[in-house]
Amino acid sequence: MKPINVITSSEIKMKEFKAVLLPEFNVVPYDMELIEPQLADQYAVTAYKAKEAYSKIQQPLCVDDFGLYIPRYNNFPGTLTGLVFKTLGYDGFFKLIDDKEPAYYKSVIAYIDENGIQFFDGILKGHINCQILGEASMFKYPCNNIFIPEGSNKPYAEVYLSGDGFRSHRRPALEKLKKFLLQLSTTNAFNS
Repeated sequence: MKPINVITSSEIKMKEFKAVLLPEFNVVPYDMELIEPQLADQYAVTAYKAKEAYSKIQQPLCVDDFGLYIPRYNNFPGTLTGLVFKTLGYDGFFKLIDDKEPAYYKSVIAYIDENGIQFFDGILKGHINCQILGEASMFKYPCNNIFIPEGSNKPYAEVYLSGDGFRSHRRPALEKLKKFLLQLSTTNAFNS
């Protein structure tokens, strides 16, 4: 079976990929710097990164892109989440929203091989708390300490790390990816 390279340096992301795809698939972390285009379309961002990575290693791979979406602002900041927090910080961001502002996390995974590219997405609904909850987390994005998943009163970072059967925004995308890969492997197109 061909390995599935996951382009990431995140141990947390790799843990999620392995939890869903192992033992059926050989999941291999691959740390690679990729250009992060500043586009509003999350599928276009993910496709760009997948094509760039594939051009470098010419092996089946996955890339993942994440965004925080606020429906009231036409789903802004979305793919620009990191830039918005880097530019505005918590104080600036809190000036744009109301406490308990409805929002959602969205993850898009692109799988690319010699036959083309496929997308798989997942969403986690919740709201934004206008107060930083918990300590600085091990997650890259500061919004993980202010995003409260539906059905919880704790921030994403705390709920995610506690386990307790919690399902991240990435999990549904990974389950769709696994279903696709299982179908692909039964056609023998995946194995070599």
